[in-house]
Amino acid sequence: MRKSLFYLLLTAILGVSAVISSCNKNHEQTQKHVKYVFLFIGDGMGTNQAYVSDLYLKKRAFKGITFLHFPTVVLTTTNCADSNKITDSGAGGTAIATGHKTQFQAIGMDRNTGKKFESFAEIAHRHGWKVGLISSVALNHATPACFYAHVPFRHEYNIIASQMLRSGFEFFGGGGLLVNGQNRDSLRALYFDSLRQKGYQVVFNRQNFDKAIKTAKKVFLTDTESLDNSQSIYYMIDSLSHVSLADFTKAAIKFLDNPKGFFLMVEGGKIDWASHANDVATMIYETQDFNRAVEQALQFYQKHPDETIIIVTADHETGGLSLGYDLTRYSLNLQLLAKQYRSKLFLNNYLATTYPEGYNFKLKKFVKLDTNLIDRKNFTAMVNELVDALQHKAGISWTTHSHTGTMIPTYVKGVGQDSFHGIIDNTYTFKVLMKLAGF
Repeated sequence: MRKSLFYLLLTAILGVSAVISSCNKNHEQTQKHVKYVFLFIGDGMGTNQAYVSDLYLKKRAFKGITFLHFPTVVLTTTNCADSNKITDSGAGGTAIATGHKTQFQAIGMDRNTGKKFESFAEIAHRHGWKVGLISSVALNHATPACFYAHVPFRHEYNIIASQMLRSGFEFFGGGGLLVNGQNRDSLRALYFDSLRQKGYQVVFNRQNFDKAIKTAKKVFLTDTESLDNSQSIYYMIDSLSHVSLADFTKAAIKFLDNPKGFFLMVEGGKIDWASHANDVATMIYETQDFNRAVEQALQFYQKHPDETIIIVTADHETGGLSLGYDLTRYSLNLQLLAKQYRSKLFLNNYLATTYPEGYNFKLKKFVKLDTNLIDRKNFTAMVNELVDALQHKAGISWTTHSHTGTMIPTYVKGVGQDSFHGIIDNTYTFKVLMKLAGF
């Protein structure tokens, strides 16, 4: 009887062990099954940037911000290696891209030791995945650069552009290229010639995107008519751009899709710029554009739910955006923001060009306010005064024109979403992706 009981218990234990082993093996296989990785970085996009965008859009009867409803949302710390500094996009982007902390303004390396950090994009490419990078700002600006470049300071645009040439990544799309020095147009043209020599099809016109992604092996897509002097796509609120982040994301998915896998990073770079300017209406339009790009990834996810992960995060918060203002107390009147339908930047440029000597006028063409403005020549100050007054009436305020050290949200949907929980550091995303991809 005892012997029978012993064998019965032994059989049960072995059976449970086999089940546990099988579960662990299946879990490991699931963890390594991800083949399609979408990483969306809303530069400067804190919790309030996304939330106020959602509130405003719904109040105007538009679709809200989709990624706010992702099944996993965690808080993320953003501090850089410098103990006394709030991070910038260089250090913040490096942490996300490589899993390493670095110094303020460093890209893909430790400036003190000279050690270079390999990014997830570089590792994925080495493992045979296709790689794409998209940004609404220049493709050698800080955030996209963190995925292929290794320089001590983020403003070394010429070196960064040269390292882009060597990356071999299949898809670049969005803004143009920044260059330092004189004869910038000529120097920029040389970089584009070098891209062609490296096998890239360089496209400067939206109408030619579809043809390029059907025939080329590597592409650099932009639309020069949609770029401002900073080689970034015009603000969406100004209605000057012929392209959007969603257009580039849709093209990238078509171009990169393959059975082995791909990594695509998409940056909403001008969420940050609008927040630096303390321009909430402009920021909302940029966040809406960013969200539409995420929705392109969601369409792909619906076809490959067991092989895809979508991560939406930020490198830092910008501006210290607050829903609430002293004089409006407990009231939010976000519908008032609809009275602004050009960016601060556009308004300032328009006024400076149209009225170079100053002018006596009532500004109602682009901002619908009844403020009389007499003999004002400082258009930057005047535009700030007007737009800030509108924002304050709406119940919106800002604490700074710089970055803040607040935690930012990370939203996750797809394979491995349960790997994110609680409060994480910005280096954590890289580590999870490495595990999920099995690298």
